[in-house]
Amino acid sequence: MNYFRTLFFTALLAGLAGGLLSSAANITLTVPLILKAEVFEHAEARKAEVVASSSETSDHEHEAPAEARDLLTLIATLLAYIGFALLLTVSADVLGIMNDWRAGFLGGIAGFLVFSLIPALGLPPELPGMPAAGLEARQLWWLGTVACAVAATVISARFKRKEAYAVGLLLVVLPFALGAPVAQVGATSVPRELYREFVLHTLVVSLMSWALIGSCVGWLRSRCSPVRSNTATFR
Repeated sequence: MNYFRTLFFTALLAGLAGGLLSSAANITLTVPLILKAEVFEHAEARKAEVVASSSETSDHEHEAPAEARDLLTLIATLLAYIGFALLLTVSADVLGIMNDWRAGFLGGIAGFLVFSLIPALGLPPELPGMPAAGLEARQLWWLGTVACAVAATVISARFKRKEAYAVGLLLVVLPFALGAPVAQVGATSVPRELYREFVLHTLVVSLMSWALIGSCVGWLRSRCSPVRSNTATFR
């Protein structure tokens, strides 16, 4: 029981750290860009409303939704990163890796590659008002890409041979060879510079958060090493 409790609290603490960092960075960096994109998306529809309403009323109407949005973003991000940290912790224990913060940092970078960067090469982050492929097709392709990347990482880390690396590379390339969902053709009023900034900020935030999660998992594992005999060795 102590073994599983140690795994859970390691993932919980690491996930909270990464989730708080991601939430703060997203609210500061990416949410303002999303709001700007929404302005372009609804510019024509909001024009009459802006003219008819006073500035005081408009400020009052948008204050509560903004707070609710930030709270929901925080909760969703924390839950997601706790789940990511649990996957990272269990993987580290099964493979016997990430036993200090430096190794954990590298494990976090691997998590960033698997869950963020590799899928983003085929399906970059999107802003409101931009043409996109069907939701179901995007979800299936993302899940398949992540599954292939996870399998490639595990095979490469487990066997550490040229053949394993070759199989891992083929698995990573497979979803792209099959083809990512193509966005529907259509014009967008969202400036290209705004979109590029959003993609960059999104990936940077994800990189920082994953690196922090991995470092925390590695450090916590070095301080508290769970063993399978229902005991935990603290250092």
